[in-house]
Amino acid sequence: MSVSAQASKSRHVGMIACMEHSPWGGCEWLWTETAFELLNRGVKVSIVTKEWEETPEIHQKLKAAGATFITFSPDREAHWLIRRVMKWGIQFSRTRAKSVEWLKSRCPDIVLISQASNWDGVDWMNRCLESGIPYATLSHSASEYFWPNESQLRKMREGVNGAIHHYYVSDANKQLSEKQIAASISPASIVRNPVRVSRTKIIEWPLILEEVRLAFPARYELHDKGQYLLLEVLAMEKWRSRALSISLYGAGPHQKIIEELVHFYRLTSVKIVGYEKDVEKIWAAHHGLILTSRVEGLPISIVEAMLCGRVCLVTDAGGNKELIEEGVTGWVAPFYSVASIDEMLEKMWAKRKLLSEMGVEAREQVLKKIPERPESEFADDLMRMSGK
Repeated sequence: MSVSAQASKSRHVGMIACMEHSPWGGCEWLWTETAFELLNRGVKVSIVTKEWEETPEIHQKLKAAGATFITFSPDREAHWLIRRVMKWGIQFSRTRAKSVEWLKSRCPDIVLISQASNWDGVDWMNRCLESGIPYATLSHSASEYFWPNESQLRKMREGVNGAIHHYYVSDANKQLSEKQIAASISPASIVRNPVRVSRTKIIEWPLILEEVRLAFPARYELHDKGQYLLLEVLAMEKWRSRALSISLYGAGPHQKIIEELVHFYRLTSVKIVGYEKDVEKIWAAHHGLILTSRVEGLPISIVEAMLCGRVCLVTDAGGNKELIEEGVTGWVAPFYSVASIDEMLEKMWAKRKLLSEMGVEAREQVLKKIPERPESEFADDLMRMSGK
């Protein structure tokens, strides 16, 4: 065994998955793939996740690969009676406190706190800080609708200052996070997510001449993804009369209201497809992506669409615009509003005969900006951090 292999064998990385509203989402992709990468290198990996009714398939695969798990139950810990009993010195096995004790007993070199949003892990940060556990944070989105009160601000600053490093999927998310605590966040880096499409395979342009087809691949969550804004635009008479169709891909709690809005506006140009695992299948049937998000990080769907040679139409939310060159590889609506989205669609419509050439340029540009294996680079960085 080489010296480097022996060093990997002696390393230990902990991971805390903060997402509590759903067992799986785009924000889980990077930490899980990085966990597999570390395990393949012989690194010991210990993972903390919420206790789900059914263990997610990806967690089962990580266990089979050698990762060790502990689950917590936030509902039990949040209940007032449980909190009172815990003050008497009685502890429960599924609390966050017990999870952190478990991590500390395993002596990890570093713990990665993976957050769906930029402040989901503040409580975990403070617990690790109090326990003397070295940690780094990873943030997948940020919302300008959240601003801390005085108590939250103190805890957030303590959590940030106590971290070894901070990772964001977009520069916009980092900048907003700094505004929300009125302080610089350093050291910090921008990281990329793995994708589910080939970097070498060319997805043929759809042989559909009679209409422009756009796909909207996103969770059915209106407050974040803003599908309702696009539906209102499409209800305009001019868009009813144009050969433009939209396919809504995804799953989520707002599917019913989206269906009702489509019916309410009498939209025949909109199709609610549901979740599609085969991403390349989506882009084989569509000319471009549209996202009318209100809250974002940097969507994996944008990267995947561009790799497949498709243009992107997005709102200026999170890092949506960071990979897109206006009028060259796509368009950006400066506001998530009906008027702004309508204007963006008009720009696309005026250049609809050039979408294929723009898609080729989009692919060439994103290949230069996104690493081939982001999870490998992230694993390398965590190894460097754990040596501090």
